[in-house]
Amino acid sequence: MGRSSVGGGDAEVTDAINTDQPLDVFSLIDHLCLTTRARKILKANNIVTIGDLIKLTSRDVSFLPNCGMVTTNEIRDELQSHGFSLSKTKCTY
Repeated sequence: MGRSSVGGGDAEVTDAINTDQPLDVFSLIDHLCLTTRARKILKANNIVTIGDLIKLTSRDVSFLPNCGMVTTNEIRDELQSHGFSLSKTKCTY
């Protein structure tokens, strides 16, 4: 259950932790099917749960160190596949 990048490059592929439980805001980002690069970027910025992630806007994510538009789109698309989305406005809590 991996995912590779568009264009057939040598993308790192990581499987999500297999769980039969539906994901919620308390679920770890490890439950998302993200590349190793995306997962490491999020963890390096103390984003460890889906709740931490959905507080951010696409702009916030794209400004994380080493996170470009491809990785931002990957994160956004994976959240959407589980019924979540990045924030439309900056959360202040």
